[in-house]
Amino acid sequence: ETFPPGGASDGAVGTQRKFVPLAPPVPPDTAEGGDGATALSLRRRLPLVMIASLVDKTPNLAGLCRTCEVFNCEAVCMPNIKIVNDVQFQAMAVTAEKWMPIR
Repeated sequence: ETFPPGGASDGAVGTQRKFVPLAPPVPPDTAEGGDGATALSLRRRLPLVMIASLVDKTPNLAGLCRTCEVFNCEAVCMPNIKIVNDVQFQAMAVTAEKWMPIR
């Protein structure tokens, strides 16, 4: 699709479009042979590690986790790994913590 410099084809400015990855991710529980850990370890990740040591708000950490999932980062380092069990984190991260190596 080609859009004019000012915005989308219908005149809307600032609209978001769905990100389409180059290859679909393999869910951990449906990987070949049933070994989800192997499928995730074989997936090529970008050599980028997000260090979130100064971020303390749960929604911000969850948002960073989702962003790192989209960019297929190598890992996310958080000050407390137990934050992934928080209900607020899980609501915002939308299963991104299951795809990202969190340290």
